[in-house]
Amino acid sequence: MKTVLIIILIHFSITLYAKFSTEQFERTSVNQNEDIIQLYISGQYTKVINFLESKNPETLAASDYYYLGMSYSQSKDLKKALSAMSNAVKLDSLNDGWRLNYARLLNQYGKTNESVRQYEQLISHDSLNGAAQYDLGIIYVNKKEFHPAKKIFSKICEQNKEDFLSAYYLALAKIETAETQSDSLDASKSIANAIRLNLEYTPSFELAAAYSLANNNYMPAFAYYSRLTELNATNGEYFYRAGFCFEKVKNYYGSIGLFKKAIKRDSTVANYFSHLGYAHFMVEEYDSALAAYKKAAELTPANPLSYLNLGFVYAKIDSVEAAKDSFEKALLNYPIAQIISAFEELITLNYMQKKFDEVQKIAEKVFTLNPQNAKSLFYLACTYDESGKTDKAVQHYRKALTAISRDPLYQKEVEHAVKRIQELTEKEKKFWKGKVNGQ
Repeated sequence: MKTVLIIILIHFSITLYAKFSTEQFERTSVNQNEDIIQLYISGQYTKVINFLESKNPETLAASDYYYLGMSYSQSKDLKKALSAMSNAVKLDSLNDGWRLNYARLLNQYGKTNESVRQYEQLISHDSLNGAAQYDLGIIYVNKKEFHPAKKIFSKICEQNKEDFLSAYYLALAKIETAETQSDSLDASKSIANAIRLNLEYTPSFELAAAYSLANNNYMPAFAYYSRLTELNATNGEYFYRAGFCFEKVKNYYGSIGLFKKAIKRDSTVANYFSHLGYAHFMVEEYDSALAAYKKAAELTPANPLSYLNLGFVYAKIDSVEAAKDSFEKALLNYPIAQIISAFEELITLNYMQKKFDEVQKIAEKVFTLNPQNAKSLFYLACTYDESGKTDKAVQHYRKALTAISRDPLYQKEVEHAVKRIQELTEKEKKFWKGKVNGQ
């Protein structure tokens, strides 16, 4: 009996100790988890990392890995953060909050495709998760995949009609995917809605202004840029663009005032001075135009347009020598390739107008820069052909063939040259044959 009693007491003691140990372990775990959370909340990320890294990895819970990952993230060690967060998500795959932060870390690290998969998995758990949808939409915008972006932001805007950021991105996506007049009208409505939701958000006004400008709607664009000058009165570009809108509708006096305001905010932008000079020129304020163009040339001495503009003003006020000097400086600063390209366009236009003398004059100028210029040789041959100068036509067609025969862009010209050489040669043979028979 005594032996049985001792056995019962021993069993009871072991059971009691086991229960006490379990409760103590659970209490310690809870306290440990609370300590980790408090350390993380208070910004003591290094302490969280050191404490958890000192533990046996097999004993770490999902929450331990989560706070370890977030602490590494706050310490800008994304590689270790991802490793820890991956373990957290594996151990607790249903915690959408953790998966959201894991997806964000993946995107920050540059693993965009994996990030997209995590967002999609999260949204499949919770189709109303606005944060995940927004992040995914931004990824698509950054990847310039605007069709899926439009779909996502449309859904977000349906769920939350006051979300001005999503409204802005929806407008952007609609602009980028617009194909028809109806699409463009829909995009315009979305832009207006984004602006209505937040009259202080500059990107919405920038988008509206740029879209109006791209569609040559200068006065609406002016209104948007005017609002931007109110939102950020230190930004010279807004004043310049508002002035540019006035310039396009020939309100030169209005544009002069705005260009001057742009220059007051940033006097290092040559383009501002160039447009100011143009506006003064158009209202015949030539002294002011000269001053503005000179400043533009001073800021960008390698830009030939500044010297061209100066030349035009000098020519207008009959300063012939100054005009010639400016035009010569323009030529010196033009890249040869651009000069030749401009001459080629002039040759084509003059040929279409049947101004064959002009074609020949311009072609000669091109040959001083590039004796084997294909386009000039071809059109010069065509000019001689049209003028009935058979020998010169054949001669230049052959020269042109040498220059263009290997260039697929000139296939039609090659075919024309071959055909005309054959026809002109046959014509010449018949002519001389007739001469001989006539004798």
